[in-house]
Amino acid sequence: MQVDYYFEAKKLADFLKNENINDSAVNIQSSLEEGVTSTEILMMIRWHIGNYLSSKRGSDEVNILANDLYQKLDKVLG
Repeated sequence: MQVDYYFEAKKLADFLKNENINDSAVNIQSSLEEGVTSTEILMMIRWHIGNYLSSKRGSDEVNILANDLYQKLDKVLG
């Protein structure tokens, strides 16, 4: 199964914006725009999602989405 990590990260950033968790949303979006290589981008996204998850903010729906993407990134980045 092919995973579109960028699409999922953009989706997560949108969900975070909708919940006014703008710092995490901006960090994830910035990773997509500022990273040079795909590995660097994915590592930055994973790092920012990890920070978000440790903050224990957001709805259950957003936390599930964030955790799911974090696990996928963790697996692909090994």
